[in-house]
Amino acid sequence: MDSARVFYRIFPNQPGAGIFKVIAAFPPSRESHFSLQFAYWRPGRYMQGNFLKNLRDIAFYVPGENAPIPPDQIQRTDALGWTINVESSSGLEVHYSMMAHELNAGSSYCDPDFIQINPVNLCLASLHQLHIPHAYQMENVEHLSMANPLSQTGTGFQTADFDHLADAPAWWAKHLMTEPFHVNGYEFFLHHTSKAPDFSEKVIPALRTIIQTQLSGFKNYEPNPFHFMVLATVQPSHHGVEHTHSTICQLGPDDLLLSEKWDELLRLLSHEFYHVWNIKYIRPNAYLPYPLFSQKISPETLWAEGVTTYMGDKILSLAGLWSPEEWIQKINIWWIRHLESPGNTFASLFTSAEETWIDGYEAERIFRRRSIYNEGALLCFWLDVRLIQDSNGQACLQTLMRRLHEKSLQESGYTITDILQEIRAMGFDNLAENAKEAFHFIGYYDAYIQEALSILGLESTWCESAGTWSKSLGVVTFPNGRIAHVRENSPAMQLGIMPGDEWEKRPDAALEITDVPEELTFIRQGRQIQVQWPKVNRQPWTFPQWTIPHLGSHPVFKTWMLAHAGISRHS
Repeated sequence: MDSARVFYRIFPNQPGAGIFKVIAAFPPSRESHFSLQFAYWRPGRYMQGNFLKNLRDIAFYVPGENAPIPPDQIQRTDALGWTINVESSSGLEVHYSMMAHELNAGSSYCDPDFIQINPVNLCLASLHQLHIPHAYQMENVEHLSMANPLSQTGTGFQTADFDHLADAPAWWAKHLMTEPFHVNGYEFFLHHTSKAPDFSEKVIPALRTIIQTQLSGFKNYEPNPFHFMVLATVQPSHHGVEHTHSTICQLGPDDLLLSEKWDELLRLLSHEFYHVWNIKYIRPNAYLPYPLFSQKISPETLWAEGVTTYMGDKILSLAGLWSPEEWIQKINIWWIRHLESPGNTFASLFTSAEETWIDGYEAERIFRRRSIYNEGALLCFWLDVRLIQDSNGQACLQTLMRRLHEKSLQESGYTITDILQEIRAMGFDNLAENAKEAFHFIGYYDAYIQEALSILGLESTWCESAGTWSKSLGVVTFPNGRIAHVRENSPAMQLGIMPGDEWEKRPDAALEITDVPEELTFIRQGRQIQVQWPKVNRQPWTFPQWTIPHLGSHPVFKTWMLAHAGISRHS
């Protein structure tokens, strides 16, 4: 039985485009029954995945028998799985089909020209057999090019267990470019679907610099090889998912990736590669291993995403891909977004991280809590600067991350308490207490940001926001005309405008604030609502603008920007 494995035969576009047919063979078990379930969630998105909604049909068989197992031997579980009461020594075969019409970096998808599998949401699991080898064979894909972090054997692609299978997405595509390259003796691949003829030529040199800079910050590196899989879309999109040996980065429009979207592409690649350390190895106790078949609350997601958002971007400056001015402005934008989000007045970062399971990635979450990405990055900026100041330039956030990584190599997870204890172990008791308060702080981070700016010798001035009358009104609107959120204490809130209202006819975005009509009309739950916004007392919305008055000569600023914790800025 030690050589037994779970095996999936996967047929894309069967019986038609956008549908996977799967035959899952589960070997004999020592248990009295089979417990089957789809994963509750997938790594990289800490909320219920509801993958079962894609299931179209399913049937259970005893191997070698033609008739399905009768319904009275099948029970549904509270987790919306199945208990199959059969003689487990005979094994089990399950035939099912999954709809695969949605394409993002974490989905499973198929059409005649492009196939993406994420086994975590495509492969039905036997809960008593998660720790035995798992393998799959993709059928009818001989005419397509492949990008797959797993090595192919004569009987398919095999992993040590379900956890490793869930962490290994793959592509089969008609139009796919693959370019291998090496950095510091490690092997990497860039797979992409972009139609730009010079895509690899421009992206690989930037990737080399990003990789070199991140490697110098951690020293220890495990995955080899590593695959960057860039899904270039015609329409605007932005999504990335981290894996131990690969990442899928979806971005569009394709024709802008090497121009207007270039910075966004670099940020996405750097962010996902930093996750190799910060979540794949430096992992919260709650996710060691990933509890893929249940919900697991972990406030440590604020660290997993906050640090990665901050350091993923900072790497681009340390690598010389951004100027100091460009890097400063990126953090400035985080602060502006922070000021626009009313959720900061209702929930701490700690609580927000715990509640990702409720509405973690929905647009409406900003009404009731913080973003673990944006606000997490802002606090990491403050923590990085404080570590540099309190250590006289001998330590920084990357120093702390390296210490956490060294502990993770001993298969040790962490909690927020452990992070604070590590800061104390570095000799910064006061900072540990300040960080604890910051994680639980409810409100806007003005005091933290102003402290960091003061330490770095930066200046912030409040400027009038020209041409943004909607921000002066206090609303942010989705492209479809629906109000995304209403700022606290804004004219919109005083007028009774609500999130979810839709403009009947939205005034032109280019209008000056004084030219916007007094009468504004919305549709609310099918009813017409009219409000009056008098022209008197209309105040332009202002935003903070950061500057570097000392042109980089400030000693703490130079340490923060140029070289510390083993990372040397590349010219």
